[in-house]
Amino acid sequence: VALGEDKTRSFKQAEIKVVASNSDGTRVAVGFATGKIVIYETGEMGEFLAFNPAKHYLVPDEGGVMNLCYSPCGKKLGVVKDDGFAFVWDTAASQAVAKSKKKKKGAQAPRVVVFETKGAGARGIYAYSQGDELKKKTEFVVGMNKGGTSFLRTFALGSDKLTSRRKVKAFDTRVSALAGLGSLVAVGSSEGDIAVFSLPNLSRVMMVRSAHMIFVTDLAFSNDGKQVVSVSADAGARITTVTKASKVMYILVSFILAFILLIMIIMNQKIIVTGSIP
Repeated sequence: VALGEDKTRSFKQAEIKVVASNSDGTRVAVGFATGKIVIYETGEMGEFLAFNPAKHYLVPDEGGVMNLCYSPCGKKLGVVKDDGFAFVWDTAASQAVAKSKKKKKGAQAPRVVVFETKGAGARGIYAYSQGDELKKKTEFVVGMNKGGTSFLRTFALGSDKLTSRRKVKAFDTRVSALAGLGSLVAVGSSEGDIAVFSLPNLSRVMMVRSAHMIFVTDLAFSNDGKQVVSVSADAGARITTVTKASKVMYILVSFILAFILLIMIIMNQKIIVTGSIP
């Protein structure tokens, strides 16, 4: 989000852990080490809305905010805490509640929908739209760790619950970072691997083993989705070109077939030469 010199904001209340902007850049959500989330309007950087986990019974009090993502419509905010707890905050409903509180007492608490992780810990989240223009629905893909392995799971957001859609294995190790753009989602592992999947079916597009020496800390797509930049705890950065697995496989198979054909030609020539000797 581009701000002028007079549009700066000092955050002295707590350490900032993560920042996310809505699609048009008019609002920015800031997650703090205390677990509090504050949304600011970028025009004047004034506080627009706040979420305090200590005042909501569904969200654990302890732990900071690790990951944030706006839904494409800008009305929902996906949240992952550093303890692996994940939920969706309905910011549009919270805005209505904030206005109603000024008029009357006893207004209901901001609406929160919690992800069912089934014992796994969430590590990253991305929101995307699914369906045609008239019936677009918000879905989320969440990177999760359980034991020594990891997986991706998609959820459809209903009026009051999240319904699990699909689940695929991500790595034999743990997911350490996740980022999305359009119908693509990239994940990094604790061993430095990078993988890209397509949405909504979670088909794997590509995998780069040992792209980094140690765990990936962050990922981001280029605007056209053709490259993924990744950074790691090894202080290294890498730009990876997104290549469809089917194309890579086609090139590999073509090379193998050409090699086999070359061997057959050489062997055939040897047989002909040997047979011509009296």
